[in-house]
Amino acid sequence: MYSESTISGKLISGTFGFALDLESSVNSISIRQSNNNFYGSVNSFYVANTLGYVATEGELLSESWISVGGSEISNGAVTSSGQLPNFQYQEIESEAGYCYRLSGNSYYEIIETDVVKETTQRIQGQCFIRIGKSPGSSEYINRNLTESEELVDLLFTIESNTFFVSYGYGSRNNIAHLIEPSLKRASPVHTWNKDNGTIYVKWNNIPNDTVLLNMSSKSEINISIVIDSSNSVFVNSTNVGPQSTTNRICFTYDNVTLNGGGIIQNSLNVSNINKIEFNNQPLKFSYSPSSISNTELMVKVNNG
Repeated sequence: MYSESTISGKLISGTFGFALDLESSVNSISIRQSNNNFYGSVNSFYVANTLGYVATEGELLSESWISVGGSEISNGAVTSSGQLPNFQYQEIESEAGYCYRLSGNSYYEIIETDVVKETTQRIQGQCFIRIGKSPGSSEYINRNLTESEELVDLLFTIESNTFFVSYGYGSRNNIAHLIEPSLKRASPVHTWNKDNGTIYVKWNNIPNDTVLLNMSSKSEINISIVIDSSNSVFVNSTNVGPQSTTNRICFTYDNVTLNGGGIIQNSLNVSNINKIEFNNQPLKFSYSPSSISNTELMVKVNNG
């Protein structure tokens, strides 16, 4: 699905990366990586001025679930014992401040027996998927299952170094299904943890004393592009030149150029970026976890 000929696709500098085009009528996003090459509408990812999590890392769920309250599991289907509580769970090692995603398909079945209520008397969604700080808890997610199979796509941010995924519950013999579940730490591209990268941004002038964007790793802001009171553009603490009517900036971890005005040395931490927040909407944006030469920087900023 990835198209080399798209405007957003041409912004990507290297084998991996992603790019936004908010300037043209196409309003597109391109993502290039070994397990997910995508070209489509940016509206699917560019939500509330923050680039959403569009890819993930390694699988965290195993086949080893722990039973509570006599529940039984077979091929991803958890049969309720009817006791309170009853479910299956896994403990997941994590890092506080990171976003995680649980995906798959889910539904539950009501299995009639002579010791449970009639179907019409039951509350829909009495089987659950819960994600929390202890087995069976739901501080992060409390998802009611329905009798119709549906997609599960749950994003949540962890506050500690472990969390627990639990599912099942419900009346005796109810069966909760979680089909081909996948749990991974979320990130913009699966190569986000490289130790260098190239960033390109194009924007129309914004007011003085304004932040254009912040790029952060966990809870720390690594990179900010700011317009100061004198209309100068700063990348972190480095003044890279005056803001123009339309601006193009391109930088790696050690060099930056603004509007083709020459190369300025800088020192940036472009590793482990897992969130890009646009305080003002750019026209175009790209990020690639690979460094390019100063010559390529100048070409990119003059032609982007």
